[in-house]
Amino acid sequence: MRKLNLLLVEDNDILRQIQTKVFQGYGHEVLAVESAASALTMLRQKTFDLILMDLVMPEMDGFECTKQIKALQIQTPVIALSGNNSDEIQRDCLLAGMSGFLAKPTNQEAFEAIIQQVLEA
Repeated sequence: MRKLNLLLVEDNDILRQIQTKVFQGYGHEVLAVESAASALTMLRQKTFDLILMDLVMPEMDGFECTKQIKALQIQTPVIALSGNNSDEIQRDCLLAGMSGFLAKPTNQEAFEAIIQQVLEA
């Protein structure tokens, strides 16, 4: 798998640090931000191969952030990251414009499978 440039959006400091190390351990570049607003700012300045989006954040959740990303005509695929992997949440992610879903905690096999599904389809 090629090295990807990832934007990780996660409001929890500890989870952000852990997830950054995990995705770097898979061989990817990771820029991690703590809020949806920070993600929108970063996306105006830089391009990424993939956005990994936490769903539950204060001020603006991952669903609304994804809708705003799409409204800005940013074509980067958004993958939801959530501990709640119910069918309803996964459906809501797709309705918001996300390209896929990864359950937390993630593993390399699941990550690579979603990458193939989203980026190589």
